Amino acid sequence: FRLKIALEGNSNLDLGNIEIIAVDEYQDLNACDLKCIRIISERGITIIAIGDDDQSIYKFRKAHPAGIRNFPKEYQAVSYPLTISHRCGSKILEWANYVIQGDTSRPPKPSLRAGNNNLDGTVGYLVFNRENKEADGVAKLVKWLNEKEKIPLEEILILVRTGNIANLI
Repeated sequence: FRLKIALEGNSNLDLGNIEIIAVDEYQDLNACDLKCIRIISERGITIIAIGDDDQSIYKFRKAHPAGIRNFPKEYQAVSYPLTISHRCGSKILEWANYVIQGDTSRPPKPSLRAGNNNLDGTVGYLVFNRENKEADGVAKLVKWLNEKEKIPLEEILILVRTGNIANLI
């Protein structure tokens, strides 16, 4: 917020010799962040936005995934959507795409498909009747997968659907 105030209140603020700023995880910027980026771009600095609106997980800090969705139009930019995942297997992407498609505000775009060398992966569908039961159940499952099945924690992906918005955890 202080950067926004400084940028708005001082058009002569020296931004140095910066020509390009690449902003990773652009989908997690909030409205204040987006305003700062807009002001900086208006001062002649090229902005490159990198992100995926399907992976906006910072709702608690008012993340505004529409920022990345609107970026190509607002900045007259070219979009380069990824269509191949080298991280997830086909079974995982099948379910991920299903969950993601539940977001009715999401603009249409190609679904991700697994790279040729990806393993299929394993998927389970869990349903809980209370949030605390869900948290306990997921924690127990992750512990079991890690300790009993010897799956490293960094190889465990959990998709959680909340309302009509798909969140990736």
